[in-house]
Amino acid sequence: MSERAVFALTAQGAKLARSLGSGLAADVYLPRNLAGPEESSFAHLKDAVNQAWTAYTQLIFIAASGIVVRTIAPLLQGKDRDPAVVVLDQQGHFAVSLISGHLGGANDLARKVAALTQGEAVITTATDCQGLTAIDQIARNLNMLPQPVTAIKKINSALLENRPVHILDPEDRLGWGTCFPPGYVPAETGVGPGPLVEVSWQADSPARADLVLHPRCLVAGMGCNTQTSSLEILELIRSVFAQHNLALASCRCLVSTSKKAEETGLHQAATELGVEFICIPHHRLQNIIVPNPSATVHKHMGVSSICEATALLHTNFGRLLIPKTKSTNATLAVSLLP
Repeated sequence: MSERAVFALTAQGAKLARSLGSGLAADVYLPRNLAGPEESSFAHLKDAVNQAWTAYTQLIFIAASGIVVRTIAPLLQGKDRDPAVVVLDQQGHFAVSLISGHLGGANDLARKVAALTQGEAVITTATDCQGLTAIDQIARNLNMLPQPVTAIKKINSALLENRPVHILDPEDRLGWGTCFPPGYVPAETGVGPGPLVEVSWQADSPARADLVLHPRCLVAGMGCNTQTSSLEILELIRSVFAQHNLALASCRCLVSTSKKAEETGLHQAATELGVEFICIPHHRLQNIIVPNPSATVHKHMGVSSICEATALLHTNFGRLLIPKTKSTNATLAVSLLP
């Protein structure tokens, strides 16, 4: 399944939907009387959208904006949870970013759609209209999770009111160095007037920032016995992250040996956390020097470590923040991506 879906209601709209489906690698949804054999059909738009709302991250509607607004209104939950929604007239003249312009990527999607239809992207978010980069757009571009989401408005309002937004980014995860975008300044010697944004993989902000951007830079190396439940794996991860003040929002992936590729508990735990489960070829774990080698693991698996070795390998031997920690049937180590 694609991450995008295109909906149309008329014959002319269907033609445009098929073109966009091809250009954007999107699934096409059409009324039953218009849908082809390779396309999804619906009798009622509302029912189709209800199912698509959580199945896709981006939705495109070739329909009147009023129809779309009334259809999606009961489904809206928040800018950090709603899919991007773009509305398009059936001639392709205007691609309107309607919902989740920054975090969901609707503004960028509207631009892509307009480029394909040779139309015009309609962007109404205030920061974009003033040529400023919204903090939630920065978060999306760099795959960072802003928390709390409610503070985004405060940061963007400061930008619009020409008040400086102070950035505390000691590891330069934003990659700005000393060259900051308009409206943003480094937080060096005190906060001063204007809100503070901290970039951190820690759960609690030592600087008491108004908004924290959590970079996806923590790698959880996992080992486990066969058929270990996802509940035990998740309990271990959550407890270790909480104990060491690590932000779960900064967890990039779970990694393990290729010999655990079919381990259901690991797959389910990764899905629950919203991260990828990655398996490293088992032979690469041989001769990896780790702080806590295990004779038992070597006896059964032929290598001295699973969790620490995979965490270190996946971060190119970055900093090991948390050495091997055990539950009854699982082990966890956490390493930091440079």
